[in-house]
Amino acid sequence: AIKELFYCEEFFKKGDERSKQRNFGLKKARCPFVLFVDADMELSSNMLKECIQIMNKNPKVVLIVTSHYPPNLGGVESHLQALVTSLTKKGWEVIISTYQPLAYSKKAPKVERSKSLIICRQNWLGFNIVHMLTPYPALEFLYLFPGLFIVTFKAMINHHKKISIIHCQGLVPTVVGILIAKLFSKRVISSTHNLYFFPAKSLYSWVTRLIFNSTTKVLVPTEIAKKELIGIGVQESKIGFFKYWID
Repeated sequence: AIKELFYCEEFFKKGDERSKQRNFGLKKARCPFVLFVDADMELSSNMLKECIQIMNKNPKVVLIVTSHYPPNLGGVESHLQALVTSLTKKGWEVIISTYQPLAYSKKAPKVERSKSLIICRQNWLGFNIVHMLTPYPALEFLYLFPGLFIVTFKAMINHHKKISIIHCQGLVPTVVGILIAKLFSKRVISSTHNLYFFPAKSLYSWVTRLIFNSTTKVLVPTEIAKKELIGIGVQESKIGFFKYWID
């Protein structure tokens, strides 16, 4: 009877709160646009058409913030290269703010442009220091944050009118993205690429929880990574998954 009442083939009840039910429905949706309608809303006859026209006019532009990008070598770099290729094929314009290779001797242009891609690279001191600092999160942050903030701020100043979302790769880029997003009123999502192995009840885990809970969404590659973030208090509703290798 419920199916006939709501004119649908399937009917799901997911939790007692509307927010949980809406989030579940959004995950199930297979269309490019989703509109949530309340019982007290009155829609004009052209409202949906006008909304879709406006959405299609707005450019799909993402700013990717990352410490590592080709010609630097590594798994994250390979994933991002595949991600950028996939996004541009789907009509997105991609702007990347990053460093010149921090652990590879080959350099690249400071600004690199192609049809749907702009790469902004920041020169920085030291060679391969970043890998030595990995066991020391505070020192790694102090090393990576300043230059990445500078290059990201410049990219946003130049392109803020068309950027719709900031996608950050890892913890330090996420801090940069959150600050930039607040300055320019943008949404920010974060992707993690490794486990953090947080010490129990540490300042590190407390700060990380605060950072990831300040984003719109946190994307992780595995169920183990999701459980690790939930374990330090990151909201489960904010956590989603991504495929590390993209076809």
